[in-house]
Amino acid sequence: QTTRKMQPGRTCLALLCTLATLYCAHAEEKCNERSPPVWFKAKEHHEGIGLSDSELEAISRLSDMKHFKSLLKPILVPRVVGSENHANVRKHLVTTMRDLGWTVEESPFDDNTPLGRKTFTNVIATLNPNAPRHLILACHYDSKFDREGTFIGASDSAVPCAMMLNLAKVMQVSLNKNREASDLTLQFIFFDGEEAFRQWTAADSLYGARNLATKLEARLYPPGNSDGTTFLHKMFLMNGGLVIFSYFTNGHLCLIKEDIMGLV
Repeated sequence: QTTRKMQPGRTCLALLCTLATLYCAHAEEKCNERSPPVWFKAKEHHEGIGLSDSELEAISRLSDMKHFKSLLKPILVPRVVGSENHANVRKHLVTTMRDLGWTVEESPFDDNTPLGRKTFTNVIATLNPNAPRHLILACHYDSKFDREGTFIGASDSAVPCAMMLNLAKVMQVSLNKNREASDLTLQFIFFDGEEAFRQWTAADSLYGARNLATKLEARLYPPGNSDGTTFLHKMFLMNGGLVIFSYFTNGHLCLIKEDIMGLV
């Protein structure tokens, strides 16, 4: 068991470096050492290439906290499902990602809640919609309902939304270099309806995630594919004294974390 206190700037940097490592790793899969598998089995032969300290330092210099804060400000409002603020935040997410050249899908659906039937909308942004393999980062953009209507939910989950938008911007040049040539692409999902309206239960929570999971389970495209390549759900808590627990002491992701934390 290890712990690490994370500050907001360091958390952004850690996410930036981790994404770069994971996304770049597919470039050196040793296709010549095996018969070509169907693409949805490629992850079983995936080999990470790692990044040197100098490469990690170069990536860390891409960090832009001023831009991050400008993206965060419009999201730091109460944004309960169905409210005007909620719609404005969704437009902010959609517009920002489209302006960066991503293909953005708004996926609306209706569901029953303790407060009646509500309309939710998941926002799905894909760097290259023609790529069959997806590395998915996800968070939610709604905030918790309260009678006063004042709950903002900065760390849960306005900050992760802004982190993902900022990440797409600061890594734009690198991500666009081979976006059409690879069978692996990035996909950002901003879930709606994560928060419970009354008390957290299986039925009153995770409305957007459950809806998308149901759709993906029923989607036989292509035959035999049942999941993405890697799914990272970002719900960072930014309290100054927060301690993040890691229960993994070995493996390639642990080594990546050790390298990143050594730089911050």
